[in-house]
Parts: sequence; C-alpha cells; structure tokens
Amino acid sequence: MKNEAQYPFWVHPVLLFVGLIYGGNYVVAKLATPHYIPPLAFIILRVFFASIIFAAISFFGVKERIRKADVLRLVLCAFFGASINQILFFQGLSMTTAISSAVIMTANPIIVLVFSALLLGERITWKKAIGVALGLSGALWLVGRNGLNFSDSSFVGDLLVLLNATAYGIYLVLVKPLMQRYHPMTIMKWAFLLANIVVIPVGWQQLATINWYALPAVAWYSMLYVILGTTVLVYILNALALKHVNPSLVGTYIYVQPVFATAIGMVFLQERPTLSVFLATTLIFIGVYFVSRPATAKTLER
Repeated sequence: MKNEAQYPFWVHPVLLFVGLIYGGNYVVAKLATPHYIPPLAFIILRVFFASIIFAAISFFGVKERIRKADVLRLVLCAFFGASINQILFFQGLSMTTAISSAVIMTANPIIVLVFSALLLGERITWKKAIGVALGLSGALWLVGRNGLNFSDSSFVGDLLVLLNATAYGIYLVLVKPLMQRYHPMTIMKWAFLLANIVVIPVGWQQLATINWYALPAVAWYSMLYVILGTTVLVYILNALALKHVNPSLVGTYIYVQPVFATAIGMVFLQERPTLSVFLATTLIFIGVYFVSRPATAKTLER
C-alpha cells in the first residue's frame, strides 16, 4: 500500500474535479430531462455513443478476448451497471430533485458492503452493521420524508434513485473479479455495448418523439456533458488516479458530490435543501464512516 505522502500532488485535484463533474451531472442531466429529452431517450444516447467511444479506444489500445466462463458475469455487469441502473437513475432524476439524488447515491458504499457479504461472503463486523443500519435508515428517511405515497412523483423518483444505487452496488461487486483478469477498458467496452440490447428497446419510442430541430442549446450541451464528461472523461481520470492511489481513496470522493450538486442546484435549478435532507445526509455520512473504517488488528485476527 502506498503512503498518502507518496501520492503525486495532482491526484487529489483530479479526484476533486471528478467529484465536481459527477456533482454537476445531477443538475446538467435534469436541465435536459424531461423537458426537452425524455429520460429513456437520454439513456439511449448516453449508452450508445459511450459504447462507440469505448470500443474505439479499446480497438486502438487494448485488445483482449473474454473467456467463455466470464460471459455470464459480464452480461450481468452490463445489466446492473450500464442499463437498468441508468434507466432507474434518469427516470428517477426526472421526478425528484438533483440534491436528493446526489445524497441518496452516497449510500452506495453501504450497499456495496451488503452485497459483498451476500454474494462474496465477506464478513460484516458489528461496527459495519451499525453503519449499514444508520446509512440505510438515512436513505430510506430521505426517500419517505413526505410519506409513502406512490402518487407523489418525488417519492417515486427518490425510490428509483435508491434502486439505481442498489443496482450499481451489485454491479461493483460482480465486476470486481473481472477487473482482476481484464483491462478495465475491455470491461467498459463490452458492458456498454451489451447495455444497448436493453436500453434501445426500452427507450426507442421516447427517442422517436424528439424534435431534434427544436432542441435548445442547453439540451445539446447536456448530452455532450453526460456522454463525454460523466461517462468517458470521468472514467479515464479515475483510471489514471487508480494507478497511483488505493480504490478506497477514490471512493471517498463520492462524498463531495452532494456538496457540488447542492451548490449547482441552488444556482441553476433554484433547489433548496430542507432540514429533512440535512438530517438524512448526516445519518448516511455517519453510516458510511462506520462502514469505511479499516478493520483493526484485533478484528483481522478473528
């Protein structure tokens, strides 16, 4: 393990910039959906063009064959990490606030821990169990802060974003063995290419309703931001940072996303965080603190 003092100076600014791009994604995507581009159509555009870009990068740089034994796992990664999670996220974001979406996504490390225990048999200590309980309580509180009303669009939107975080958490657990056997670009190429099989049939009707000639500049800028920024650039920057730092450090920068999303949302969407959002955020952050704490020597000896 590298000592943090040995990290290159540029790593932290780069990871902070990644957090800024992700934080801005909640607002930028909402500027275009659902007013100009329906959410399911937006997903097709993101997945289709991102798959072309990743395939092109892989063609000129990384060429690997996937073993037959790994095909099913790769298909599941495409489903949970590049198709169903995107459908849930963009549909949910179109129905709730950017701030709520960003806060709910910070529960992702907790969800990853839970599915690591269920699917990989990783042990959950009592401290991590407390963290899971606190974090999920905060996420569920945020989702149901206005009551369990399925006719309330914000409730349904928050619930869909939470389900998106769950799907992405499953993806992170499933993809871990593949990342140890293949180059990350190979996984991204196939995950996004396979995701087209799901997202195109689901969103085709919405895509056909778009009047491309009438789209304002903000819609075009939003598409470019999500495809080139949130998808391609962020992945490349994270991969570059991972050459010098531990994945846990990269993961901690998810907590700056609600800060950026809140600031940007207040400026461009006139959204204001409520007391319930602050309290739920506090519970989630405390939960993630317990979940992210490294095991002590005494724990490792058990």
